[in-house]
This record gives sequence, C-alpha cells and structure tokens, in this order.
Amino acid sequence: QMVLISPPPPPPTNPDQYDDASNDLTSQQQQQSTLQTLLSKATNRTMLLTNMVGPNEVDDELKEEVKEECEEKCGPVDGVHIHIKEGVVQVYVIFQQMIHAKEAAKLFDGRTFGDRVISARLM
Repeated sequence: QMVLISPPPPPPTNPDQYDDASNDLTSQQQQQSTLQTLLSKATNRTMLLTNMVGPNEVDDELKEEVKEECEEKCGPVDGVHIHIKEGVVQVYVIFQQMIHAKEAAKLFDGRTFGDRVISARLM
C-alpha cells in the first residue's frame, strides 16, 4: 500500500501587517507591492505617520489604537497599515474622505507621542 504525503500548506498571509521579521526579499517585495496597490486606490485619503514608535515598539494594539484615535478626532477610517522599512516605522491611515485625512495630518503633525515628535503628511 502506497502512502502519499503532501507538503504542509503555506502559512497564511495578512496584508494588514507589514514587518521586516522575514529576510526573504521576495516576501518584502510582495508586501511593498501590496502596500503600493492599497495606497494607489486611496490617493488623497491617506495619511502617513512617522516617528511615532520605533521598530521594537510595534505591537498588536498599535493599529487599533491609531484607528480609534483617528476616528474619534477626525472621521471614519477604512484601514491602518504598518510597514517597517530600513528600521523606520511607517503608519498609513486610510480615511473614507479626503477632508478627514487633511484634518488628521494637521492634528498629528508635530504632536508628541511618548518622547517622540510625530511627522504626519498626506500621501
């Protein structure tokens, strides 16, 4: 009797989570491509936050905390995407409307978070 052993399925991917944990260049290129696709569909509705946290400070709660704060102070958010590139944490917040993204960029730019001064700009 012959027994067939199939390889395990690949691990699930989550396009909402971007990190540099993997040294796999192809994986990083795919993540960057996915992020660029998401951002191209949200032109003028996306705010980029930098210098908010360091790479070692990114945790599972960061996305939800950013989303809640943005929605409470500026308006509905379609998504929050975190990308770590060359040791810099980039937090992309995609709003439902451009006016809310503009309000958020004004509100967050120069704001202090912990011991950091946040940089916020529209994409």
